Amino acid sequence: VSTRKTLTPVFDNEGMRPAVGNEFLLSRHLPDDMQGQFIYACVINMHGMPRFEVGDEPGTAGFAGKRIEDLLSSTDNFFRPVDPQFGPDGALWFGDWCNALIGHMQYSQRDPNRDHVHGRIYRLVYPQKELLKPELQFEKSIPELLNQLAAYELRTRYRARRELRRRDEAEVLQAVKAWLPADASPELLCEAMWIQEGFRKVDPALIEKLLSCDDFHARAAAVHTVCNESLRYPDVMAVYRRAIADEHPRVRLESLRGLSWVQTPEAAEVALTVIEKPLDYWIEYTLEHTLHALKPVVDPVEQQGQFLVNGSERARNYYRDYKFASGPGGKAVQPLKEAEDVDLPVAKRNAAIKTLAGVRGGVAKQGVVVFDRVCSGCHQVQDRGKAFGPKLDGIGSRYDRENLIRHILLPNEKIAKGFETVQLVTVDGEIFTGFILNETPTELTLGVATQDGKGKQEVIKKEDIELRKDLKASSMPEGLIKTIAPSEFLDLLEYLSEQTAFQISADGWITTAFADVGEIRTHGPWQEISRDAELQLGENFPDNWRKDAHLLLSAVDPTTREFVFHSPNSNSKDPAVVIRLASPATIGHISIQNRRNPQFYARAEGLTVWVSENGTDWKKVWAAKAPAEQYEADLPEGTKGRFLKIGLDGTGIFHLNQVVVYGKRDS
Repeated sequence: VSTRKTLTPVFDNEGMRPAVGNEFLLSRHLPDDMQGQFIYACVINMHGMPRFEVGDEPGTAGFAGKRIEDLLSSTDNFFRPVDPQFGPDGALWFGDWCNALIGHMQYSQRDPNRDHVHGRIYRLVYPQKELLKPELQFEKSIPELLNQLAAYELRTRYRARRELRRRDEAEVLQAVKAWLPADASPELLCEAMWIQEGFRKVDPALIEKLLSCDDFHARAAAVHTVCNESLRYPDVMAVYRRAIADEHPRVRLESLRGLSWVQTPEAAEVALTVIEKPLDYWIEYTLEHTLHALKPVVDPVEQQGQFLVNGSERARNYYRDYKFASGPGGKAVQPLKEAEDVDLPVAKRNAAIKTLAGVRGGVAKQGVVVFDRVCSGCHQVQDRGKAFGPKLDGIGSRYDRENLIRHILLPNEKIAKGFETVQLVTVDGEIFTGFILNETPTELTLGVATQDGKGKQEVIKKEDIELRKDLKASSMPEGLIKTIAPSEFLDLLEYLSEQTAFQISADGWITTAFADVGEIRTHGPWQEISRDAELQLGENFPDNWRKDAHLLLSAVDPTTREFVFHSPNSNSKDPAVVIRLASPATIGHISIQNRRNPQFYARAEGLTVWVSENGTDWKKVWAAKAPAEQYEADLPEGTKGRFLKIGLDGTGIFHLNQVVVYGKRDS
């Protein structure tokens, strides 16, 4: 189970890496239109500092940004800028590693090209503006340092806080209280809070002021600090309960983060109240990780039936979905939701089904249990279940995973012949909907699918029927999947996928499956004579690569790969498939379809056909001139036999997708 997920980046850095120090452009010395932008130093993909616009993402708890024109870049491959910071004069200062070799020791530390001595320091200025009067912290009094907290420059405030942390704690904390005006701005209140946080002495009264600010940034900052100081702060839960209901998602996000550190079931219940307000990517990401962090304390309470007893139905449903998504089958949760959502565009539902088909993790043995519970009342696999609806023997050969999913989730999309739904209304007003199991001159027996998967029969006298209407719908109800967990869906899918029509005799003859699927094909005067034939592969053909061999002579495409059989992945001597017709015949034409990947067509070099009447004495009757996607082989007039061998005349790797033999059976 994945417990850590990567956050979607705030902006696309277009592969510019690595970041060796970063800075926000907050200096009155720089142009006004650059204020608040973000840079970082890059030393590999580019030699310079890419620049970005970053800000609050409207309507969400997160941020948004985009790359803009680089602050600076160089064609000097030795230029390795690091650690950009604004100095007291408002100029941007940064170092230059200035080295030919960098990296994770791909080169020897003693490599002569590695410079251990030289480096550079740069100061970047804007000539159209004066530099600032330097704001220094050296030998400044506490009141003077506090006044620097009102500076526009972020780095000035940072250095002032660092210097205040070195001073006497009691003096600084007392001075902070005296320094704050009654009408202090949210920014000054935050600066005071961060000074207190530095001494691990956050004042609840100051937190209350911040939580009452109109500026959501201040409220979010207060909750963030309370989380940082949660071991020392009185009644953190009161702050989190208040913040989780805040009007702004950023504040709610900070509450979720804080709750993740409170190891109680109550914290998880409070966290789940966040869903009563609009969710976004950032909130859901944090909520998921908060619930995971609290799992050890929630699971025992949940097992006793005591979790979310007083929670809303939305909270209970969300937690159920979270459990599904974070447990086995978690990757199937979202695509299952989207595939079943009738309000979504068809393209999105189709994409969800495609995604779902690629999710693995199902266990066929466990799928048997799921089948017995929700499918066996209406369907039968071999001797398991009831032949009430369509039989599912060999369904894994008829449909690939994607089409299996469509039949399960969207039963009305393709309806099996004979299972079309009719609706009957009796003279008493009763309504019956199902498919006709049996009809006599006097009564109808109707098969009615039920939500529990059991199915039932209803016998209705024809004289009692007032209205009979054919419906363009399947008798299988939609929504059956809602009765099982996503992991169980994957188990069921795996079980059904394994229900192939592959049958092989003790002496290695494979029966062609689905002889009745598709019309018998013709070629000129010849008719298809291989639909009921058997085939035999070499002993060394891997089992995993012959799962669809029973489809070679059928009209059904393979479901697992781009071929129905494949010889070993090494050059074998004369690899071939032998076909045994149901009876001797005159053979006029053979259609052979190569593996469906064009890059492997060339492996069919030397493709040859032999014919035999007894399966022992072979006569060569056709050979391909060159590898191709499809071969149409006209055999010599009068070619007779019961056995055909198709293979490579020599060594190679052999794989095919389909073969059709045309001719006339001997009478």
